[in-house]
Amino acid sequence: MKIVSQNGGQNNANTSQDRTYYYEVFPSNQLETGLWLESERLMHPVINEDGVKTQNEVVKEEKRLRMDNQPYGNLISSVFSKLFTKHPYTWPIIGSMEDLDNTKLPDFLAFNKNIMHPIMQCW
Repeated sequence: MKIVSQNGGQNNANTSQDRTYYYEVFPSNQLETGLWLESERLMHPVINEDGVKTQNEVVKEEKRLRMDNQPYGNLISSVFSKLFTKHPYTWPIIGSMEDLDNTKLPDFLAFNKNIMHPIMQCW
């Protein structure tokens, strides 16, 4: 994040049922920097206890703000749980607080190894 902002860029991520989308937006003269950062993130991810704890707290705060403390924050999760009774879409993307509290570093490492498959796009 520091390299991105120091080079005039912005970054963020979002998740849907089918994908997690990480992105950076850089000035056009920083294309090489952006490509290098993405290649490092994809080829040599740093997944450690500090990062897991930090991101876990970010996700929990997002869940509180966008779902738990909003009048209709759980509407989509409720609808999906009724529509997709035998399909993975039945579970909320963000998970439950219990899930977030119980997930440990080995779970994140296994997920990265077995599930994450990068697709790179440049516009």
